[in-house]
Formats: sequence, C-alpha cells, structure tokens
Amino acid sequence: MKAVLVHRPGGPEALQYQDVAVPEIGESDVLIRAETFGVGQPDKLIRSGVYKWMPPQPANPGNDLAGRIEAVGSRVRDIRVGQKVLLSARDLAQRGGCYAEMVAAPSEAIHLLPEQVDLEAAVCLANYQVAWALLNECGASHPPKSVLVIGAAGGVGSSLVQLAKLMGMTVIGTVSTEEKAAFAHAMGADGIIYYRGEDVVARVRELTGGRGVDLVLDHVGGPDFFTYLRALDKWGTVVSYNAFDGLPTQNMMEEMRKYLDVCPAIRCFSFHIYDHDREGRRKIMRQMIGQHVRAVRNENVQGARHQSIPSAASTRGSFLAGMRRVTVLSMKLTSLHLGIMLGMRIFRKIGNENKTKSKRVLVEINNASPAPTIPKRGVSRMTKGTVRRRPMICNAVTIPGRPRAMKACAKTKVAPARTTSTTRMRRTAVAP
Repeated sequence: MKAVLVHRPGGPEALQYQDVAVPEIGESDVLIRAETFGVGQPDKLIRSGVYKWMPPQPANPGNDLAGRIEAVGSRVRDIRVGQKVLLSARDLAQRGGCYAEMVAAPSEAIHLLPEQVDLEAAVCLANYQVAWALLNECGASHPPKSVLVIGAAGGVGSSLVQLAKLMGMTVIGTVSTEEKAAFAHAMGADGIIYYRGEDVVARVRELTGGRGVDLVLDHVGGPDFFTYLRALDKWGTVVSYNAFDGLPTQNMMEEMRKYLDVCPAIRCFSFHIYDHDREGRRKIMRQMIGQHVRAVRNENVQGARHQSIPSAASTRGSFLAGMRRVTVLSMKLTSLHLGIMLGMRIFRKIGNENKTKSKRVLVEINNASPAPTIPKRGVSRMTKGTVRRRPMICNAVTIPGRPRAMKACAKTKVAPARTTSTTRMRRTAVAP
C-alpha cells in the first residue's frame, strides 16, 4: 500500500510518498481503508519537525481520516467490515499515522458513523470538537451570550460561528475580504468586521451598543492581542488558542489592570488538555457527530440536499453547509499514485491500467495564494471532460482508491482544471 512518511523533517521535499507494508492488526484492533484525510496545521508542524508532540521518525504526519472498516481483530465485537468510521490521532497513543491507504487502530479509538454521514464532512469534525470546547469550557462561570471570533472564515473560526449560533449567542467575526465576509454571514455571523481597514474594538462596541462581548476567541496573538481586552463586557474573557503571529511582548498584568472596571480574564487553551481525558474528548466528538447527523436529517426533510449553501437564517442548515465550505476538485482517472501534502508541492504520476500512458500532475497548496472566493452554488467537478455541480465539502483530501476518483480539496476558488494543469489552492488551518 501507499503512505506518506517524513524521514527527515524539513520543507515540502521532506514528504516521501512510498510503498509500505499493510499493517497487521491485533486481536483488539481494526483495519481501516482510508477514503478521506483531514489536512491541518499539526500535519505541517510534524513535517517540519517542530511539533511539541512529534511522533518518532519516520513520521506519518496525518492526524485525521475517515473511511470504512476493512478487517477486525478476533476480540472485536459490534464492529463489522464495511462500516463507516472516523479516526483522530487524538485517540491514539501518539499523534500522526493517518496518511496511508490502510491504517490499523485500536477498536476503542474509532468513532462509528451512520451510513448517511458524508465522510468528507465527518473528517472535519475535529475542528468542531475544538470549537465546542472553546465555547463551553473557556468562559466565565456564566454562559457567554456574545462572542467575537477572530478569523471567522477559517477552519476553526467558521466552526465557532456555527456552534455559537446554535447556542443562541450573538456572533461577531473578523475577516479580511468581502468573499470571506459573505461566507461568515452564511455560517451565521451577526456582525462582520474587516480587521485590515476597521478599528476592531470600536466596531465591537458599535455592534453591541457599547457593551462589548462576553468572549473573545483568538488564534493570532501578536502585538494586538491585549487590545481585545477593550472589547470585553464585564467579567469577559479573552481566550488564546494559538499564536500564529507570535506572543505579545507587553506585561500581561499591567495590561489587564488597565481595565479593572470590567474585571477581564485571559485564558490559554489547547485541545491537548484532553490528552488524558479520553471520555471527555470522545463525548465532545459524539456530540458533534450527532449534531451533523441531525443537520443531514434536517436538510433532507427540507429537500435541500446537494443544493446551494443555506442562508444564515437556518442555523442547522448553516452547520451542515459549513462542513462543505471548501472547494473540491476531483478528477476521474484510470489509476493513480497519490501523495498528500500540506502547505507544499506534490507530484502525482498517473497512468492507465496497462501503463501505456502517463501524465504528471502538480497540485500546489500555497499559503501565499490569493484569498479564496466562495462559490455561490457548489463547485465544479471534472468527469470525462464535463462539468457538473457538486456540494461544497470541508478541508479534506479524499482517496476513494485506484482506479476510482481522486479529490484534492482546500479552502479556495479552484480554477478550471485539466489533469495536466497546475492548480493553486489555499489551505485552511485546522485546530492545534
């Protein structure tokens, strides 16, 4: 079988797409045939060798997959071959290990999925798992009624918007472009702030009638972090769940004491707090799977399946739409050898069954690419030269397997593509 391994950490060239043995399973294990992979920031950190929870080398940088059961161990009960399952490395003994056609895992580590669940949506539930914890565990003693989401069109950001609306909160989100603003509105945001051209704090005050918000959720950090204290209502909390722009350099206590009239709080969050709380993290994931199933059922009742993104008026419809937020490009090929990369380049050699033809396809996932444009009605799918509409799917890379279709997806507008062309895509960061 094929897998992606990192023998020596580094840049894009560190990823090696190679043949490995099919893993053997123990009596309490299952073997999963992977169909869809989540692509996120931890994958890139493993590739670069800077992840705090690095697996041993050679490292497999994948952390999320969805697929079907291929085989079960002799002691495994109530799990059958062919069932849909979700696997997160959060439930494994170490991070990584999911970028492979076949993955062995303890039966207690997987989540069984109903047949109606779309695997490309399910593999994105790790974002919602983080979002739920941020909204429910990081605030003050009383439930927040309003929230400011920094980066409301991102992977975790859009998950936060949807879940906060389902919880009845007033949601304000920051974005950089009109396209992202439209997307955040579609996910349910009540107010939008363009952080590059507007005063975020002043706009928050304006949108809340001068009160401020109960909760600020920030993954950027940097020199502007402490300004969010001015956006808080009384007893409000600023939560830092990453620091992509580095750590602030100001004195924290000095900054907090400038706002004694609201008694602000600051909390740092990482989902690794659940590393030794198996039942806690799995309970959250079960809730998110149940929420997704209800959203699918609700959409089916409304006859909206495989149509355009629902408006923000339907919070449950918005939840399901958010799991389709990333453009999908799929190419029907006779056979393929597929490599998976994050923030890097990859070459795929493609040939037919008798190997009389071959093509080289370059798919570049480029962090520096232009801001994405959100299509109004699904995306295009290439099938034998024809284009048809397809619903939007969350950030995932799908491998239904040779010789079936390959789907490479990212949060972007994908240009019309041929199997011999170069396609630029923008990655959506996944939660830490």
